[in-house]
Amino acid sequence: MPRAVVAVSDGSDGTGDIRANLLLDDTRRHAEALAGAVDDVLLRAGLRHRDLDGIGVGIGPGSFIGVRTGLSFGLGLGRAIGCPVVGLDGLVALVGSVVDNTAARGAFLGVIDARRSERYVGRVVVDAARVHAAGPAHALAPDAIDVGDVVAIVGAVDVHLAPAGGWPAGVDVHPLPGPTAAGLRLALRVADRTRPPLPVYVREADAKVPAVDPAARRSAVLAALDADDAARGGHR
Repeated sequence: MPRAVVAVSDGSDGTGDIRANLLLDDTRRHAEALAGAVDDVLLRAGLRHRDLDGIGVGIGPGSFIGVRTGLSFGLGLGRAIGCPVVGLDGLVALVGSVVDNTAARGAFLGVIDARRSERYVGRVVVDAARVHAAGPAHALAPDAIDVGDVVAIVGAVDVHLAPAGGWPAGVDVHPLPGPTAAGLRLALRVADRTRPPLPVYVREADAKVPAVDPAARRSAVLAALDADDAARGGHR
């Protein structure tokens, strides 16, 4: 997502007030700015790292580097200060960011710009009892997105990121560059604390394992050169 959020909330169950939060909008600097942002938010809240009772960290979907950066930092900080780390669903946090600002209830569609002309798309159900993901996210071209019975769409829904012809009439559209602190708090409230915080990858990483092992190729080249040397009587 183009926005990262750092926040401090009372209560490790996501039911307390948000004491401080900071938005990071420069996607090129999220990794280097994250540690300073955490320090800044804790200072605003009048807390120190060891005062934390728990840490919630986004597990995706999102960029490969962004998800791993956040998880690595959160897990490292949690281990350093001895507090639990909980994984937060990015689509639940995104949809949760607008729950208090809309009367709509039912199936929402969370949409995240996945680049390469695709969107990460997942359904999130909002009802009187809770907010929860309804199935896995998918990477889709805009025109392949099936809105179906959704009542609202949240996230990367600007005109240039919408399907041809735009989003259907009668569906609430909420453009957001990323979740808000309130959305993260809601995702923390409904997070599955029985599962370890593992990254959610919707599609394969861009980096691929070489078709031929470089070490094996190098050995074959050296063997061929040795054979050539032998054939020439040890002289090139």
